[in-house]
Amino acid sequence: MLINKIKKGVTLKFPLSVKFSTTVKNVEECSVDALPLALTIIDSDRTTAAKINFMPHTPGGVNYYETNGDVMSGNFTGCVMSTYQVGGKRRVAHVHTGTDAGPNRCCKTFMKGLIAQPSHTSLNNFKPFDGARDVTKATAICVSSSFGANGCVTFGLVTAGNKPYSILTRKIGSHEFLVEDVIDQSARSYQFV
Repeated sequence: MLINKIKKGVTLKFPLSVKFSTTVKNVEECSVDALPLALTIIDSDRTTAAKINFMPHTPGGVNYYETNGDVMSGNFTGCVMSTYQVGGKRRVAHVHTGTDAGPNRCCKTFMKGLIAQPSHTSLNNFKPFDGARDVTKATAICVSSSFGANGCVTFGLVTAGNKPYSILTRKIGSHEFLVEDVIDQSARSYQFV
């Protein structure tokens, strides 16, 4: 399992071709730039590659990856990671929240309606980063990063067994991140209201 390889002190290196954010959408379910990739994991002197299904943040969208495998997304600053089924197929989505993509582009109400449809079954929703919960840790990470206020990058990971995790990292390069904390979010389910 990928989560067993990701722990404090490990460096995660994404391919330079990976996009962490896509073009703005107009409140819709989509699958934009969601792709499998080889994530390089550096643990002390040991370097390994692990296959991960990755999807970027899509402002104004519910960007999903349809797979039964592990799924990772980021950067999270308040968005929700949602796991649900459509026609018996599992989707893991990065659900945009907030107003940073422009007015009327928050997807919380849209997602609530989507998973309420008979064709959709909600499995789990969680916030990989919650300002009220994580601001102290994030601030400390930013202070120790040469990227300043952009130095804390939070990834969400949903395992093949649907366990949700937050991965708080310190940015050390454009596509390179030092893991500062891994948090099991199983007890912190999020409800769309």
